[in-house]
Amino acid sequence: MPDAVNARMHVALNRPAVEYSRGIFGHFIEHFHRQIYGGLFDPGSPLSDQQGFRTDVIEAIQELRPDVVRWPGGCFVSGYHWLDGVGPDRVPSWDKAWRVEDPNTFGTDEFIEWCRAVGTTPYICTNAGTGTAEEMSDWLEYCNLPAAGRWARCPVPVDLSHYASLACGGSDRLATTDRRFAIRSEPLQPATAARAGSAC
Repeated sequence: MPDAVNARMHVALNRPAVEYSRGIFGHFIEHFHRQIYGGLFDPGSPLSDQQGFRTDVIEAIQELRPDVVRWPGGCFVSGYHWLDGVGPDRVPSWDKAWRVEDPNTFGTDEFIEWCRAVGTTPYICTNAGTGTAEEMSDWLEYCNLPAAGRWARCPVPVDLSHYASLACGGSDRLATTDRRFAIRSEPLQPATAARAGSAC
């Protein structure tokens, strides 16, 4: 056994409380193993509601009280194309990096509805890896415009205020794509939008 270590903790009860943003308690979900399919989204399970959301997972997440939840990644987003996961006729896609098939039955609409069930703010991370700035701004249009425009037909308009562009494997492409995305998406942003770009 290791030697005992003497440690002290000092608790200053008379110090003023520190204000902090609830945003630091954010989480993210990713299409990895059973996080989504068979995890929080499991249609047909006796533990799932009519939308296929696992109610036990919703209850557990609600206890954590996350201010925001980011999706669909993580590195998974670098190969994710949002149009594959919307509409009634969805076709599975093959992720070349992870070598897995995604059925695309959990997409934008399901994510937004799941966030509403949990009581958290949806944070969409766009594909700056294999995607384009136009594809990214189309996704924002789908989420934020209620009527006008080609993609403004989201069944659950959300006025998305938290979104980012992310690319895994390097920052050079991200920097170029993110600048183009910023220009294309500016008219689609709510006044309180929080946008970021990152590479991993």
